[in-house]
Amino acid sequence: MTYEQFDDKYADQWQMANYHMNYIMENGDPSERTICNGDTLIEAVESGYLYEEFRDYWIEKNRWTISYGKIG
Repeated sequence: MTYEQFDDKYADQWQMANYHMNYIMENGDPSERTICNGDTLIEAVESGYLYEEFRDYWIEKNRWTISYGKIG
């Protein structure tokens, strides 16, 4: 999966934003951005906080299953 394919999938599937939110909650740095409630989490996603890191993580995590056609 290329970055462009990921970006298209992210734009077309709302579930990807949920995965991104989970990634932020697990990997966010409180000294960079404070996430204290759902509103601040949504703001973080909308502003692209940790987007590139999440994209790299997702592509690497799903490399095997994507290459064999099990994840669309």
